[in-house]
Amino acid sequence: AGLLLAAAWVWWASSREVVTGVKPLNSNGTTGRALIVYHPGLSDFPDRVTASFAAGLAASGWRVERTTASIQAPGDLDGYDLLVLGSPVYANAAATPLSRYLERLGDLRGKPVALVFTAAGDAGPALAATAERATAAHGRVVGKYGYTTQRPNGASPSAGGSNVDQAIAMAHDAGRALSPAAQ
Repeated sequence: AGLLLAAAWVWWASSREVVTGVKPLNSNGTTGRALIVYHPGLSDFPDRVTASFAAGLAASGWRVERTTASIQAPGDLDGYDLLVLGSPVYANAAATPLSRYLERLGDLRGKPVALVFTAAGDAGPALAATAERATAAHGRVVGKYGYTTQRPNGASPSAGGSNVDQAIAMAHDAGRALSPAAQ
């Protein structure tokens, strides 16, 4: 009974919408305006990775707004030059609130989309499936980034430390490098 209760809690916690306000970063940016919509997940890892990705974009001159995937997340993308979708991976899929947000958006009308996913293991299948959904919604996928807690992330020239530290540094580097590709 305890195992079943724990499994039910994990399902509920990973599927519920978490509502936050839109948090601006680099409001004087001139490169473009990016919206990051993410699901915070069960640990602080997805939040830290998307915050680092946002900081990388801001360092490249982007005006960034970040919020969680909820009914209150912006649904009108006309004022944005880039949409970033962030999610932890559960059972090889993006978190349910992020999937629901993408469904609510409908037609992305050619909007550049970057995917920033976190996982304990392989984020690849969830990235591929979500990229297909974004493309089917007429989005233009300009980056797919997967970071893990349990598998090596590779090396970032800007950080050492633990695998998580590497992932956070790599997310920052990816945000910084994305700017030219998204315009």
